[in-house]
Amino acid sequence: MHTCTLGSGLDVVEAQKVELIPAHEVIRNSSLVHDWRVAQLTWLGIPRPLDEAVAADVDWHQVAALVHRGCPPRLALHVVR
Repeated sequence: MHTCTLGSGLDVVEAQKVELIPAHEVIRNSSLVHDWRVAQLTWLGIPRPLDEAVAADVDWHQVAALVHRGCPPRLALHVVR
């Protein structure tokens, strides 16, 4: 491992040694994002236990588009899944 020392005496590890995680992976695995998706599905009329179960697997935008066109929430969810 290569390090260099800054003027303040801090050691800095070269960037090549840092393992980066793609942003979409961080977002996908975030519990805050999951909770937000659950809230969006709840607002659209999907019942609480069901919205928790499907929040990570459906595109809520597609569900919302169908609901806003008059499709019942559960049917919209079924169509999107």
